Amino acid sequence: MTRGRLRAQATPFYLLLPALVLLALVAGYPLIGALRLSLLRFRINAPEQFIGLDNYRRLLTDPQTLESIGITATFVAGSVTTMLLLAFVLAILLYQDFPGRRIVRTLILVPWALAPVVNGIMWKSLFAPQFGPLNDILYRLGVLQQSVNWVIDYPMPSLILTYVWKVLPLPTLIILAGLEGVPQELYEAAEVDGAGSARRFRKITLPLLRPVTLLAFILLLVDSLHVFALVDILTRGGPAGRTMLLNYSIYRTAFRYLDFGYGAAMAFSLTVLILVLALFYMRAATEAALVTER
Repeated sequence: MTRGRLRAQATPFYLLLPALVLLALVAGYPLIGALRLSLLRFRINAPEQFIGLDNYRRLLTDPQTLESIGITATFVAGSVTTMLLLAFVLAILLYQDFPGRRIVRTLILVPWALAPVVNGIMWKSLFAPQFGPLNDILYRLGVLQQSVNWVIDYPMPSLILTYVWKVLPLPTLIILAGLEGVPQELYEAAEVDGAGSARRFRKITLPLLRPVTLLAFILLLVDSLHVFALVDILTRGGPAGRTMLLNYSIYRTAFRYLDFGYGAAMAFSLTVLILVLALFYMRAATEAALVTER
């Protein structure tokens, strides 16, 4: 291989080098710092002490942390499952040809465009027990006989509903893009063979949408694992810790109880989990791109 060809192949790496150095400084250095901190007993009112993997061993036995993991699993399962089901329905509806389709497709992005803080404040006002619009509407419809304190009486469903409303446009557009990529010739050939709409959906649409559905699933899984602002505004982990998601528990451990070493171990473990899921996301994205090209 000639020197000129080697130089040409190395050029992209040279161009990426400044970005890689910046990424190492912005992301790599804090990760190393968090890993170092997780190996220490580090409190504000006591000298730091190297304790090795004791913080990670504590993760496996701490009742509060294990409870937060269970609560987080419930939230992730409920929100991701709900969003995928609703995204399928919305994507199929938006795929149909109807007047104003482009406007509706644009408006569906409004919840996703809102900042998480704005979303939390808005839904906290909607859930208000005294003068909240949700109680008022349900009372006028005869569904409720008296006002309900949604955040206190139904904390997890309220949190899931708020999060689903915010993030639902993302899987909807991903699945809609997958629908747009399905060749119409397949539907036409199946219709000629006498296949009904249900069978065409089961035999053509679902198999071809499997890669983009996996892509949406992993992306939602990663996003739902680090929900923070919504919990902080809506429930603050309550009532009685029933919405204490792991990410919010990390914040309380480090910045309220000032146990920075244990908080760093929790945060680093969650980061590793998200990085592993990100690798699956990249693989799913590659498979989805290949299916789209075909």
